[in-house]
Amino acid sequence: MKKYCGMVLLVAVTFAVMLSGAGLACAEQSDQAAIEKVLQDFSVAFTSADIAAVNRLVDDHAVWLMPGRSAITGKDRVLELYAEYFQLFDTRINMHADDVQVCGDWAFLHGAFIRSDTPKSGGAALDTSGNFLLVLKRQADGAWKIARDIWNDAPPASHE
Repeated sequence: MKKYCGMVLLVAVTFAVMLSGAGLACAEQSDQAAIEKVLQDFSVAFTSADIAAVNRLVDDHAVWLMPGRSAITGKDRVLELYAEYFQLFDTRINMHADDVQVCGDWAFLHGAFIRSDTPKSGGAALDTSGNFLLVLKRQADGAWKIARDIWNDAPPASHE
């Protein structure tokens, strides 16, 4: 009898939570254009080595997870990383999102990139491609900023 009462209680609580709207309703498509613009603006800032633009796009508590390196935590550290990178390379990057999901004040984008880095000291361009996952966070003013960035190196996907 105790087991039966426990099951009834569990079902009742689950149903009440679903009706209250506290479930995982994550379908805020109205923000999709603003979120995709962050990706576009990041690509432009990266290609133009515009550290001020990168600064405007990154959350204060950002975490970057790069291949083969320890986590880079905090906006200041992320900006240091890009400042050093921009001194070493002229870069062209093309990023496109395959999927955007919005859940409240968080958005998740995954997609692919192709990047070409030409050393400023001379030499041939280094071509890289891979996949990324960006997590964006809505700020108090309603703007979206990049809170997490993770990527890997992989051959370009064929889109047949």
